[in-house]
Amino acid sequence: MRKNRTIMYIGIGFVLLLVIVYMNGYRWSLVQLNAEINQRYHFNPASIVTSKSTKDKTIVVSKNNDWIVCRQYQQEFGFLWRFKGITLEPIKVDSSSESYPSILDNYVSQCEQSNQPKILSIDHPNINFSMKSYFNQEDIGIARGKNFEVKIIRLVKITVNSSDLESPLQDYYYDILIAPITTQVPIQLKNVIVYPTGKATDYFKNKQTYLYPAPDQYTDFIKSATFNTWDKIQNLYAYEYILLYSNLTDTVQVERGMSSSDLDAGMSTIDVTIFYNNTSETIRVSLDDPLMTVNDSLDPLLNLDSNIRDIFESKGIHSLFGTFSTTKPKQED
Repeated sequence: MRKNRTIMYIGIGFVLLLVIVYMNGYRWSLVQLNAEINQRYHFNPASIVTSKSTKDKTIVVSKNNDWIVCRQYQQEFGFLWRFKGITLEPIKVDSSSESYPSILDNYVSQCEQSNQPKILSIDHPNINFSMKSYFNQEDIGIARGKNFEVKIIRLVKITVNSSDLESPLQDYYYDILIAPITTQVPIQLKNVIVYPTGKATDYFKNKQTYLYPAPDQYTDFIKSATFNTWDKIQNLYAYEYILLYSNLTDTVQVERGMSSSDLDAGMSTIDVTIFYNNTSETIRVSLDDPLMTVNDSLDPLLNLDSNIRDIFESKGIHSLFGTFSTTKPKQED
């Protein structure tokens, strides 16, 4: 009886091991894995044209009609294969032409040397209108991570006086851009979380009062959406994220012992955590100049952006996360 139970446990353990191996992207066959990747990224039906193995990777070129694509794979433990996530842009070829062999050789050579994602620029011939607008947008703060870049195009502190409030409210209005800056596809965006830094982090984290929610409650605002997988350079889009923080009224700020200088400093440098594929990166971005405050009905910033005016006049705004398509005037001092 005990022997049967031991065999059963071993069998269950083996099945679980297989599941773990499969979920982590490992396959027993390179041909099977390559066919699966081709199908996943709509490069199907396809056949393997050529493959080349080196010490740490195997180059595989697949052909679909008049297009070829090259990917890197890695063999581990001597019998498992895994996709390294490195793919060259597909190119169109004429396999009957005399130049085809040399084109193929050059393509394989490029694929073999492609170890790191390349930085995307406005000069890339395949970028779309959204990325062109992103690169052309002037900013008041910018920072780059491994695969994404963040621009601040609006960051204003707005004093709100209303009869509904027991004391004035200080709103921090953010308009930021998030854009992929890598030529390495595929990428699927999953979520974006923006959080202040310094002492402002503790001021907000896990706290709320009156009708003003803590920022933690907004962390699933974007996660609730489903984003398409970007599998080509021309499918890469920049996104605009408009959001609002507040000091939860001046009374609350006094109760929590937070000085305006410390709060402003924390709100002027933000951590933008971008979740994509099965990973994430946090990009810290700061204002280039001191934080601007709007507390006067004649302030010219009220005419720069209708959202700033609506906040100042207690009309409020809603958070927005959508495709960035048109450049905006720069926020000047």
